[in-house]
Amino acid sequence: MNTVTKPELPIAMVALGATAVYAVILEWKDGIRSVKPFDSNLYAKVYKEHVVTIKAMQSDHPKAFHFSMHELYCHVR
Repeated sequence: MNTVTKPELPIAMVALGATAVYAVILEWKDGIRSVKPFDSNLYAKVYKEHVVTIKAMQSDHPKAFHFSMHELYCHVR
């Protein structure tokens, strides 16, 4: 079977998930949870950086990219 035909999560979805994880970790940066709204004004730069990183993985390591994105797809469907 051709691995290219296996479904993957979209880059935007993975970047958004990574940004949400970043936001939650940031809430605990002082050791005590400080709840902050998940606001696009606060996290747009982080999201865009995640997109750039994922796209770099896609172009620099296409097999690893496809494997990772397909595995994520399989775990969340």
